Amino acid sequence: MSNKKQEKYITRNANGNYEVKNANAEKASRVFETQAEAIDWGKPRADGLHIQRVRHTSEGNPDQFRKK
Repeated sequence: MSNKKQEKYITRNANGNYEVKNANAEKASRVFETQAEAIDWGKPRADGLHIQRVRHTSEGNPDQFRKK
């Protein structure tokens, strides 16, 4: 297994928890109760972290991602 950092995506699942996935992965690397926990875990392990919006804002909608 490679130690190379990959882009990761944080999405909300049907149970309301947050999943951290590698790009093009079907299974989550980890699942967290809060988006903040998922971000804290994913930041040092990612070569780009894409976070799914979970509410409507002036900058985006829930079906869009923001890069951190």
